Amino acid sequence: MKLKKYNGRLAFTLVELLIVIAIIAILGAILLPVLSRAKERALRIDCLNNLRQLGMGVIMYADSNSDKLPSDEWDPEQKPGSLPWGSYNLFTSDKSIMSGKVAYGWPGTNLGCLYSEKIISNPKTFYDSGLRTFDALSSKFDRKMYEPWPTWNGGEVRDNYMWYPLSKTRATSSPPNYNWLNEAHKVSELDLKKTMISDLIYTWESIPHRDGNNPAGLNLCWPDGHVAYVNRPKAAFNQTQFWQPYPNDPGDNPTEFRDIVSLLNQ
Repeated sequence: MKLKKYNGRLAFTLVELLIVIAIIAILGAILLPVLSRAKERALRIDCLNNLRQLGMGVIMYADSNSDKLPSDEWDPEQKPGSLPWGSYNLFTSDKSIMSGKVAYGWPGTNLGCLYSEKIISNPKTFYDSGLRTFDALSSKFDRKMYEPWPTWNGGEVRDNYMWYPLSKTRATSSPPNYNWLNEAHKVSELDLKKTMISDLIYTWESIPHRDGNNPAGLNLCWPDGHVAYVNRPKAAFNQTQFWQPYPNDPGDNPTEFRDIVSLLNQ
């Protein structure tokens, strides 16, 4: 490419300038998806590290509490009327406490007990940096909503992970085409091949790990301490069947939630 002189100065012609712009646009189109996928992988790994720490924390908690697992606000067999969204609460109050920090020694629920008992002290562990949130959601999941951490927000402190430890016992309410399991309350009741902590299973829009703008999968944690990213079976991510808008979203609909968990644990 030769530069021509104009008024004694070297300069590109218009055609040459357009060629350079086109080349830059093509490179951008090639590199941006690659950078986006690299960012997604980094967020996914960060989330897996959180789940690994939470899983280890649960075992440490049980070891200090006579084999007992953290209590769960969502326990369909033991607490009729409870809903799946209850499993991501860390602290709950009697609603008279609407602001200010959680008092020292306040008993945590679900995974919140890991903070109360100083097993996990870093608040970032309870939050997925890849989680998508949006203003229309009535439930706020961003850590900034609870800072200085842990601060009550409407009488609750929430995290980004679902505490739902599965036992070896099939629930009597299970439909024949799905394998709903009772919740485990002790380590000895856990099914080591079934999950106990998962990414947020709440709405289609809030699925954290994506391929572009499309939800792609969930990170899961098992009782033996291993964690993994799961995007199969595809049936679990059938938006039309399982991820309907409120009030039929999985976070508010026990049937949809348990069907999804059953599929993820096939």
